[in-house]
Amino acid sequence: MERLDDAVVWRLVGAIYDAAGGAAPWTAVLETVCDLLGATGAHLLHFDHRQLQASVAVAARTDPDALDAYGRHFHRLDPWGTRVKPGAFAAETVVVGASLVSFENVRRSEFYAGLGRRYGISRSLIGVIEAPSANRSAIISVNRGDAAEEFDGEAARLIGALVPHLRRALALHRRLAVVRAENDGLAAALDRLRAAIVLVDAARNIVTMNRAADELVARQNGLGIRDRHLRGETSEATAALDRIVTDAIAIAQGRTAAGSVRAALPKRSDGRPLEAVALPLPPADRAAARASAS
Repeated sequence: MERLDDAVVWRLVGAIYDAAGGAAPWTAVLETVCDLLGATGAHLLHFDHRQLQASVAVAARTDPDALDAYGRHFHRLDPWGTRVKPGAFAAETVVVGASLVSFENVRRSEFYAGLGRRYGISRSLIGVIEAPSANRSAIISVNRGDAAEEFDGEAARLIGALVPHLRRALALHRRLAVVRAENDGLAAALDRLRAAIVLVDAARNIVTMNRAADELVARQNGLGIRDRHLRGETSEATAALDRIVTDAIAIAQGRTAAGSVRAALPKRSDGRPLEAVALPLPPADRAAARASAS
């Protein structure tokens, strides 16, 4: 087992927040926990202590067949989860499984005979991440098999150091999921518009475009992109685009009350100009400006 110094713990904390933001998989966090603690498996799961129901959200190292069997039947016989009384443990509590049920009693259980012995799930370390009600909790569980030693104080301290970060990271993960869903809904709404819509940030960098804008740029017919910025067919058209977008950003940031918001851009194929309109978005939307061409 790797020595659990501060550098090791902080690397793992960084990985937790990477997972929350989508930059790395949660399984990578659990794999590292397994490596550090010499575990046969690690899991993030939700447990209903009154109904004796459990669902595994993420798992590492545990055989998929074991996870399936646990979900179908053996969660009701979990020798540790079934001994946690509703409301017994607050969030950020760490519990060594042997304090709930002895190793000898685990080995005499139906859980061990049908699942634990075969898949190396006979010792447990539990960290309560969230306890939103007396009946329900979100936990990290770590397991070892028969041949391993019982989890000790150092292992419990590692989980204790991680649980507060797991709690914050899961809350962040949920908030980001809502934002992504809202953004997906916005993208779908923008794609239904016939006008070409381009969202840019305060540096005039393109953030996203709707389908009509993608098609207009692909046709190279009056509007283009270079270095993440909008470009017209001519230098004059590009300057006009820059001017109205810059003015819209200044309005959004409260640096001015008025500015140019429209520009006519030459259109190469049929000679008809594109009309570009830049509209400021509120500061809550990060002072982005919306430029549309139709």
